[in-house]
Amino acid sequence: EDSKETIRINIMIKLTTLLREIGENTSTPYPVTRMDGDDELAMFAFKTDSGTAYQIAITKEPGFNDAGEEALIYQIAFGVVDAADYKTMGADTDYNAEVNDPKNMYRVMATVIDTLKKEIAIDEEYFHPVHAIWMTPSKRQVDDPNGEEGETIDDWTDNRRKNFYMAYIKKNMPGARVQEKGNHIWVYLPQKK
Repeated sequence: EDSKETIRINIMIKLTTLLREIGENTSTPYPVTRMDGDDELAMFAFKTDSGTAYQIAITKEPGFNDAGEEALIYQIAFGVVDAADYKTMGADTDYNAEVNDPKNMYRVMATVIDTLKKEIAIDEEYFHPVHAIWMTPSKRQVDDPNGEEGETIDDWTDNRRKNFYMAYIKKNMPGARVQEKGNHIWVYLPQKK
């Protein structure tokens, strides 16, 4: 009985630590390199402490805010790339990569959010305000029951990644409205007056 209680306490300590990471954003972003980009696309690259390389792509589309004023709509995607190509525009990016290390997961998200906030600040200072951001979290891959051996498909019942992203964004982008629309996450930024 004591061993079960010890296990429960250890699980609660780990859960509390993870929730604190989300709520307090105590993870330090990785250093990011801005690659070539333009007013329609911004590309960034970074590596984790373990050497996993990532790229972040922010596509900027013209749009309007709720008041009908010109504003930008961002689409963001990020994923793992081959370490040798990580600073190459158009490198083959794996958006389905599993991140199993919770500390790394939070640092990756801290890096993505920090990069996003910096890009928003630049666009809002020199161009138009950013009204919304949308993304499509990738799904875990499972064996295709109707396919050839080794073929996989997206597991549409697995929402862990989407739920994690939504919780992280809600806690770390104050004032933003986060909504789930189908398979997409939409983040509506507060309008400056």
